[in-house]
Amino acid sequence: MRHRFLSVFLIVMFVFVNFPIYSIYAEDTAEQLQQKINERSDLIKKLDQEIKLYSDLADKTSKEAQTLNNYIKTLDNQVKATTLDIKKSQNSIDKTNLEIKKISNEIVGNEEKIMRLRNGIRESIVNQYTLDNTSIVENFLADKNILSSVKEIEFLGIIQSRIDSNIKEITQVKKDLEVNKTDEQIKKEELEKEKKGLTTKQTSLNIVKEEQKKELTITKNQESTYNKLLADRKKQKIAFEKEMFDYENKLKYVLNPSSFPKSGSSPLVWPLESIRITQQFGVTNASRRLYASGSHNGVDFGAKVGTPVMAMGDGVLVAQGDTDLVCRGVSFGKWILIKYNNGLASTYGHLSQLNYKTGSTVKSGDIVAYSGNTGYSTGPHLHVSLYPADAVNAISRPSASCPGVNLTMPVAPVNAYLDPLAYMPKL
Repeated sequence: MRHRFLSVFLIVMFVFVNFPIYSIYAEDTAEQLQQKINERSDLIKKLDQEIKLYSDLADKTSKEAQTLNNYIKTLDNQVKATTLDIKKSQNSIDKTNLEIKKISNEIVGNEEKIMRLRNGIRESIVNQYTLDNTSIVENFLADKNILSSVKEIEFLGIIQSRIDSNIKEITQVKKDLEVNKTDEQIKKEELEKEKKGLTTKQTSLNIVKEEQKKELTITKNQESTYNKLLADRKKQKIAFEKEMFDYENKLKYVLNPSSFPKSGSSPLVWPLESIRITQQFGVTNASRRLYASGSHNGVDFGAKVGTPVMAMGDGVLVAQGDTDLVCRGVSFGKWILIKYNNGLASTYGHLSQLNYKTGSTVKSGDIVAYSGNTGYSTGPHLHVSLYPADAVNAISRPSASCPGVNLTMPVAPVNAYLDPLAYMPKL
């Protein structure tokens, strides 16, 4: 009886240790899954190259002379680049899903291997020490065939060695299992991030297409119409700039430096993922030419239409609006005003889409809007103005440069404007 159990046990243990772990669980083997993962990686590299090509073309045309043809070319190349970027994200999602599947198969295999090893140990103990209720010594003394008993003891020694070995293997497999589960959780988090990013990119693509459609509708695809609109907007914008500067210059405000963070302390994060500054704060060569006050009251960041714009800190979106609805092309276009918990406030201007309702709480890094080309803009970009939070408010007032309408937008005393770059991280 005992010899039969020993033989069966040893055969079973041999199968447990040497049987392939994963092949019975996965539709694809680990090698096949890895091959598919590698194929996705190669495709992603190729898509990166194509995305760069069309992004470079979009940048090139946006820096050329401001014509309708160039602007439409810029948008066309943005559409191509964003479409490829969406395809890249989908491939990244597919790749991550394959990696999760591979890890999940390893988890199942490791869990099953632990179960088999434990069952094998338990079976050997039951068979050898419980079933016949006979000790090794008793069996040795009772057996007339001493050689047979010695061989049995040798078998028991082999079993004990196997048990010890399998206990060590269980310990190692459990460690591997913990690593697998951690890797799986990380990959699932990456997957959720990729899916969220895919939604953002799809929104960006739709915004660019709408911008293209809107511009063609307004200009009727005529270069002469586009140029006339630009000239008219520039004249009206200059008048509006002077009007606003005169108004803000009369406002009184006592700056209290203790009410907001110190310059250079970097209390805010960047509003865009990729930073390209196209116009500095204050008096510059461009500001003397472009603004009635001779000074630029914020910082301009180069950003293609539909680029996600993020909150620079925790706070509340206190106001938003669209000056184009009542007086096209003279000011911020679509804008939002955020007051941060640290005592600062910022206006984002020339946006294409707004993401939050007035009164919403926002967290640092939240996508609060998408950049655009609304209002008076010589090309797609993000304008950021910064102030002490108690110095700025959105007000509605009649505009002399746009007769018969009230314009609603953020207003602050001239001496309350701060240099945004002095409160952001160093480049």
